[in-house]
Amino acid sequence: MRHLFARIGSGLSRGSARVLAILRREPLAQFCVIGLILFALDRGTTVEADDPFVIRVDAQVQRELAGLFREGRNRLPRADEMDELIRSYVQSEVLVREARALRLDEGDQMVRERLAQRVRLMIYAGIEVANPPEDVVRAWYESNAEVFTYPETLSFQMLQVDATEADAVALVERLEAGAQAEDIAPQGRIPIAMHRRPLAQLNQTFGADFVGAILEGEVRRWRAVPSPRGWQVVRNGGADDGYVPPFEEVRDEAEAQWRKDALSRQAKASFEAIQARYRTEADPIDPGLIFNEEKAGEGAAQAAAGAAQAAQ
Repeated sequence: MRHLFARIGSGLSRGSARVLAILRREPLAQFCVIGLILFALDRGTTVEADDPFVIRVDAQVQRELAGLFREGRNRLPRADEMDELIRSYVQSEVLVREARALRLDEGDQMVRERLAQRVRLMIYAGIEVANPPEDVVRAWYESNAEVFTYPETLSFQMLQVDATEADAVALVERLEAGAQAEDIAPQGRIPIAMHRRPLAQLNQTFGADFVGAILEGEVRRWRAVPSPRGWQVVRNGGADDGYVPPFEEVRDEAEAQWRKDALSRQAKASFEAIQARYRTEADPIDPGLIFNEEKAGEGAAQAAAGAAQAAQ
């Protein structure tokens, strides 16, 4: 950011240079300038309609500049500050128009994303979702029960010891005799405690076989359980069945979800209507641009073999 202000300042007057010196030190001032530049980008498509070399700073522009200043300072600008806002706006507008004249915006992904975002906001702003009848909300709730379902959960403690079965069983005996998990945990390893974690999440993290072995164990008792890394010591803290709350408990949330879904569907329909005016022409995709799992596996195997040879 400082390099940007330095480059801009090289061609400005002494007074403007003093302003830029302040900008280099003040993050809030930098924020205001960035806002002015974005403001100029937003207005550029309409202001340039008559003459690209005429910059009008009409009453609407001045109101918007004052509003931008108030958002950053919580007050309206003084007269000298308003003059500086206008000078900064004009400078930004000049730079934006020069950039467009040089077609610098055509390959800029940030500019493309900002323009696309503006159209998305316009699409959503034009959508009105009416209040749904009660039976519509209830039907949506019944058709989307998974949204409100509380999943099956499991709680457990684990000493990650990566030990042999005999060593793990010995630790279990000590724990059952009254030893504290923190006292007998391997050096540098803290006992793991999982409280009411969804089974699906635990299956992904620890593996379904390991989680299933925990579930088979007696609740609140330590036992040795095998894992791919060796035997671990775990204590089943109990499982909770998943359930779907009744409609009356989640009625407001169901309506909010219905509104969100309705808004998304209408926005999608609006976008598809716009997209229908365009025709897409695409070249065949180069296979070299697509991830190949088989080749990636071969490359990993070769790298591992090379590392093993180097270690020898």
